[in-house]
Amino acid sequence: MAADAYMAAGEFGAAKVEYDKALEKAEKKSPEKQALIRRLAEKAGSARESLAASHIKAADELIASESLQEAEDLLALAFELTGDEQVKADIKNKTRQLYQPKGEAADASPGEAAGESQEGAPSQAPEEQAVSESPLDTSADEADMGDDDDEEYFHALISTLPEDMQAAYEEYGRAFRDGYIALNRGDFKSAVKYFKEAGREHPSPDTWIPLELATAYINLAQPENARETVSAHIRDNPESLRGYQLLCDIYWEMGDYQAAVDLLKKSPESLRGSGSIMMLLGETYYQAGRYEAARDVFMDCGERFGGQEIISRALAKTYEAMGELDRARQIYGELLNQCTSCGARVDPFIKRRFAELSLKAGDTSTRVLEMFLSLVREDPDNRQEYYGRIGQIYEAAGNLKEARRYYGFSGATAG
Repeated sequence: MAADAYMAAGEFGAAKVEYDKALEKAEKKSPEKQALIRRLAEKAGSARESLAASHIKAADELIASESLQEAEDLLALAFELTGDEQVKADIKNKTRQLYQPKGEAADASPGEAAGESQEGAPSQAPEEQAVSESPLDTSADEADMGDDDDEEYFHALISTLPEDMQAAYEEYGRAFRDGYIALNRGDFKSAVKYFKEAGREHPSPDTWIPLELATAYINLAQPENARETVSAHIRDNPESLRGYQLLCDIYWEMGDYQAAVDLLKKSPESLRGSGSIMMLLGETYYQAGRYEAARDVFMDCGERFGGQEIISRALAKTYEAMGELDRARQIYGELLNQCTSCGARVDPFIKRRFAELSLKAGDTSTRVLEMFLSLVREDPDNRQEYYGRIGQIYEAAGNLKEARRYYGFSGATAG
């Protein structure tokens, strides 16, 4: 919500930071919520593209005032932010032209070069110049430029989607494009209006337009409208996995967990036994507080699809909720060992859960201490909590001097 507000205000840098934080937390704490993660990833991507576009615009202004070094710096930032290959190519072209003599501009046309007489005077008569500089012509150019900018922005937004979705979104027309841009800029009321118009223009039941419309409704805190929209989409497209993911999100927000269970159990047989649907069912039971049912589903997933990290994490958090902390700790420990053996970076969330559960079990070993010390660097948002845990370990070891020091960092006091 904070990021959406920043986007609506044009504060794209702040929006990017907030979306990235939300995405990181969702991926760490709830990796099974794939619909939420996808929406956050799309929003974070749109914030990056908006920020890149604002840097390019600012760079153009600096170029006009001949502040070339500052313009080059902004173009470099924009290049790092954007994921759109066409935008990257345009940035490279702008950068190459920064220090070219004006007479050697790569995109200067022969007609432009001939726009002046040999004496350097304009070749047009004053009357012709007055006509060409009229407000009507200028506004028309600006309108065309604005439409081009929107088209580029839209392409940048959808560039992160699967290819089949990109192709479909391209075909939905201008109203859909304007709605998608409004959605990603946080203007949800306008998004609803445009998506409804796009739906009338493309009444085919197998479009993805209803899912984007439902997302706009969710952001407007209108879950009933969202539910009705996605339910209709699923009736027309009973094998739409994305539809099931989004409708489960809506039911979870509404607290109607039984409706989500019924939805998943009535899904087509081709989907019902898939890992995605089973994980949605397990997460529904978990959110409803039906932990034993959630455990059984996640264990079944593990037997069918192997020990994937997403399944192991879901099972570990379920054991935690059930109070079976030793089993949860064992799973987190196995995940840590897998990361260590294959050389992959250890997820701070997994490390934190293992360290927290170890400390609860009375383990104040050097290994646990080192984990909390490393988490201070890897997860700075929670460093005060980690300082407190470090203080506890030093206090348990009788090192009151170090305990007081770390308790001081955390804002707590010893013993």
